[in-house]
Amino acid sequence: CDHGYSSVENQFYQLGVNLLNKCLDLDHLESDDRVKYLQGRAWANFNLNNDAQALADQETSFEIRSPTQHYEFINHAAYLRRLAHFHERLLALKSAREIDERNGRPTMMTQYNLGWTLYELRRYDEAVEAFSIGILHQPDYEFAYLRRGIAYLKQGRTKPAKEDFSEFLQLVGDKPVN
Repeated sequence: CDHGYSSVENQFYQLGVNLLNKCLDLDHLESDDRVKYLQGRAWANFNLNNDAQALADQETSFEIRSPTQHYEFINHAAYLRRLAHFHERLLALKSAREIDERNGRPTMMTQYNLGWTLYELRRYDEAVEAFSIGILHQPDYEFAYLRRGIAYLKQGRTKPAKEDFSEFLQLVGDKPVN
């Protein structure tokens, strides 16, 4: 089982899926281990574009144990996004935000994904707010400026959009951008 999970961590996704399939067929797995391996297989399937299976594995893991970490909801939201379930994605990200609040501070990972989802739902004011909160806590994350700038443009606010695009370019520098 650990070899399958390690394969996923090392980006050998198909090998990881194959090994985790065998692992998850075992009856003797403890519930925390089953959750870990289901979420690992979900991530591998997501990277192999097996989106429905990724979502099914993540949701099965949630049935075994309620998520306790924001990244569990963020991954869930990514799987929902690929399947164009934007409103469900928003609910997952709000759950991630609740975990962040219980931990005492917002995270860029949550705020960035929340802003992106709100943008896709055409809720531009809320998207700008989410990106801005993320930037307050991690001002060196260049893509938050890019996405916030795009949201500003949708609001017709060209001056702050240009400022964000400039900040994005400054932060990116000579790094390749995917």
